[in-house]
Amino acid sequence: MSKTFFPLLLGVALLFGFWLNTLRARELANTSAKLTCSRQGLQLLDGTVALLHWQLIKGRLALRRTYQFEYSENGDNRQKGIVIIAANSVESVILAP
Repeated sequence: MSKTFFPLLLGVALLFGFWLNTLRARELANTSAKLTCSRQGLQLLDGTVALLHWQLIKGRLALRRTYQFEYSENGDNRQKGIVIIAANSVESVILAP
């Protein structure tokens, strides 16, 4: 085996791990948005969240991801909500005032 095989394999494994982690975080954000809307008697519009941005958490090897979603009280107005996922747990869910 060549010397470039192991670094290449490690790189692929890291990318695959990052991809899986991203899928889990998005699913957690989606579930949190649905639960929050349900508890507040709101409609989750479009049925999903969208990644707004991500950043490294200082002092840790973890990411903070911010997802945006839209919801409505009656189906006529659109409000924006935010779900923040930090290190694979929900940090906060924010609804417009």
